[in-house]
Amino acid sequence: MGKMKEAVLLLLSVSTDDELQGMLKDGSVSEAVKVCIREELEDRKGAAHE
Repeated sequence: MGKMKEAVLLLLSVSTDDELQGMLKDGSVSEAVKVCIREELEDRKGAAHE
C-alpha cells in the first residue's frame, strides 16, 4: 500500500459511517478517495462480524 493511501485511510478512520456515506455522495470527493472510503467501510463491516 502506498504512503498516500495509508495517510488517507488513517484520516478516514476517525470519521463515522454516516460521514463516510456522505462523502461517497459528495461530488467534490475524488474517485481515488472514494475507493479508500469504500475500503474503510468494508473493513468496519468485517470487524463487526468477527
